[in-house]
Amino acid sequence: MKVLKTKNGNISLSFESRSMANLWPEETGLSKKLWVDDSASDRKLKHSNRRVKFGSWGDYVTITFLKKGDYKVVGNKSRKTGKDVLEVVKWIDLNYDLLVELYEGKISIATFSTRMKQV
Repeated sequence: MKVLKTKNGNISLSFESRSMANLWPEETGLSKKLWVDDSASDRKLKHSNRRVKFGSWGDYVTITFLKKGDYKVVGNKSRKTGKDVLEVVKWIDLNYDLLVELYEGKISIATFSTRMKQV
């Protein structure tokens, strides 16, 4: 296991798993925690759509995208506002090229974490 030291603490990395990470508000500049994950629940299958989740476990919203500007919001939207969604879409737009590289396996989550931009 490799440990990446960041300004907000340490991130433990296991390179045997697919790319996934919780991204905290102090790392993204958002008011909500984000989760990026490119694997299905059995960890052997890739999702067909790129996706970002935000919120908390059991109460999150997923934003899927195939190309920049083409977003679909799914999941539990009951406690999320349009402002929340727009904030995350702005972050996706800002980091779109990096997200594509991450989901295509061209960069690691460690590289993504050090290069992503805050809103």
